[in-house]
Amino acid sequence: MITMYTKPCRVLVAGEREELRHVLAVVKRRGQELIEAADARDVLLLLQQELADVALLDLCVLGRDGLELLQEIQRLPRPVPIIFLTDSRDVHFAVEVMREGAADYLVKPLPADEILLAIHRAVAKTNPFSELGWQREREAELRQANKLETLGRLTGAVAHELNNQMTVMLGYSNLVLRQLTDADPLGEPLIEIASRKQEEEPRLVDVNVLVSGVVKMVQRLVGEDVVLVTALEATPALVKADPGQLEQVLMNLVLNARDAMPHGGRLVLATSNASMQAAANGRPAAPGLTPHVQLSISDTGCGMDAETQAHLFEPFFTTKAPGRGTGLGLTIVRKIIQHSGGRIQVHSATGQGTNFLIHLPQVAEQQPLPSTDALGQRDSPRGCETVLLVEDNQDVRSMLCEFLRRYGYSILEARDCGEAMRLCEQHDGPIDVLVTDVALPEMEGPELAERLQEMRPEMKVLYMSGYTNPLSAGRDRGDPAAPFIQKPFTTDRLALILRDVLDR
Repeated sequence: MITMYTKPCRVLVAGEREELRHVLAVVKRRGQELIEAADARDVLLLLQQELADVALLDLCVLGRDGLELLQEIQRLPRPVPIIFLTDSRDVHFAVEVMREGAADYLVKPLPADEILLAIHRAVAKTNPFSELGWQREREAELRQANKLETLGRLTGAVAHELNNQMTVMLGYSNLVLRQLTDADPLGEPLIEIASRKQEEEPRLVDVNVLVSGVVKMVQRLVGEDVVLVTALEATPALVKADPGQLEQVLMNLVLNARDAMPHGGRLVLATSNASMQAAANGRPAAPGLTPHVQLSISDTGCGMDAETQAHLFEPFFTTKAPGRGTGLGLTIVRKIIQHSGGRIQVHSATGQGTNFLIHLPQVAEQQPLPSTDALGQRDSPRGCETVLLVEDNQDVRSMLCEFLRRYGYSILEARDCGEAMRLCEQHDGPIDVLVTDVALPEMEGPELAERLQEMRPEMKVLYMSGYTNPLSAGRDRGDPAAPFIQKPFTTDRLALILRDVLDR
């Protein structure tokens, strides 16, 4: 838990006033002193006069390269923490500005509490910790917590964008499937595309098979100078995990090992079924009775000293040259392994190579997988009601409009909250259901729904999002039990859920 810095502070905001009016209103409403700047020149002039304690800068309107401006601000006699606001999901740029000393990097749209938390966190960093009554070791804890929170937002934003694109791909695949006969040769590859969503969920995985598949993919990537060897368990090494994520873990560790052996060497991937004692308090486990699958990735590369190993899994930490690594790979690797119920250890020494050991809970028997939607079904429910669709991603909006019209619905299409409000006011007939994204530029979906239902109390609501159900995360984001569909989704699934909402 991060303690909030409670004193009012002077907040410099630079950006398009209309687009940032939500940010400006939040800052004013919470008793902070607001200072506005039109461009990068104004920002520098105001900061040179020491008129602000923290700055929120929208990259879109600064008229300068964000990284250069940050470096110039840091050369001032009294630099202030800088929080960048952007529409971009460019993780590499985010990593660069964080490395250069930015206090935070926020992707729009921004919930009110996220803006305030970022301001308080940034100000707390630059004020003496003695004033807050913290000891020196707490400073390191705070910095690490800040990094992890920033990483969480960045990866969440990237996942949201990818899930939007997956929704488009799955949606159009379903629409084309509807036009094909059962004997059409195009049907099978389209069903395969639509099935990829299901493979993202945890299922039974034989780590031996996974390793063999990854070896085939990376054989050329590691180069002729690296000897790639596998030593696989004779019996199936079964775990329950997301196979795509485990592939990501292996690919990351294999390519890191390759980079550690620029002049060639030996890389060994080994699996074994082992018994381990459950780890307690994050400490290494001793041999015991809990069955685990052990995955080992060993190289004969340059190795690492103790100091490097101590920071290895921290967000944005990298030993690679600028532009060659984000410093996020191993952080994500550990997160994936922990999410799968396992743990990862590293053993290394300078000049003596590196060994990563991964332990995952073993699944003893073939367990039946939960049933999933029939992707190829031809009888998804239809309707004739009027749907108000609010989605700021044009590709997703276009696909959903085409799908809903084909299924008999009348569509009112809105790209933002203002357009949705106007349509709701001006439409003469009934609006049966609002289908809205949760994260919208001007306000969040639940707030929009509340305003629209003041005009049309009979209108039902279905939320959708590329983030893991944000309605269940608190933060005044509406009813956690409200109808919700997670992106990416197939049009079949949307048809079923929409029909269920309308028939309630």
